[in-house]
Amino acid sequence: MFKSLDGGTIWTAVNTGLTNTGIRALAITPATPIVLYAGTSGDGVFKSLNGGGSWQAAGLENRYASALAIDPTTPATLYAGTGDGVFKSLNGGTGWSAVNSGLANSEVVALAIDPTTPTTLYAGTNGGGVFRSLNGGSRWSAVSTGLTNRFVLALATSRTPVRLARAAARRTRAMRCAPASAPPAVASTAADACGSDTQGTA
Repeated sequence: MFKSLDGGTIWTAVNTGLTNTGIRALAITPATPIVLYAGTSGDGVFKSLNGGGSWQAAGLENRYASALAIDPTTPATLYAGTGDGVFKSLNGGTGWSAVNSGLANSEVVALAIDPTTPTTLYAGTNGGGVFRSLNGGSRWSAVSTGLTNRFVLALATSRTPVRLARAAARRTRAMRCAPASAPPAVASTAADACGSDTQGTA
């Protein structure tokens, strides 16, 4: 783990307490940015209470934590995407429970929370496209039209009422716009998606 205090000009290692430096995900608590979470390659989640000055284990040991997302209105609630699906914590990582009902692909590599409705979540999977939950992870359903069988590497949400799906791989780029009423989300995948495609360098 490295930290910059000057917009990226200089970086300093901040690994005290990290027993695994294979970092796969980072999340910053919006209201308290000195509280950080790091997902690792095989050792679960770590937590820092001092901006990365020191770290302590925060559960999901022996799991790859490839994605992390924090509820912006209830920062003690966070989600982790793993090779065993999605896990949810209601107490800042002290305890976790699996929330995978309806999730047909258990290898979750990307997560995003709707900033205006934090109970709405999106999960990107390895080969299974995107799933959505409207109730804080209690139940998931596929929302992968145009992204079927895609490896979804990253997800992001927007406050604007436009939904975009973007793919970049194999020298192909694609973008699709849905009606304005659709929940906002952006997906980056490892293969091309449907829509209006243009050839170029990915």
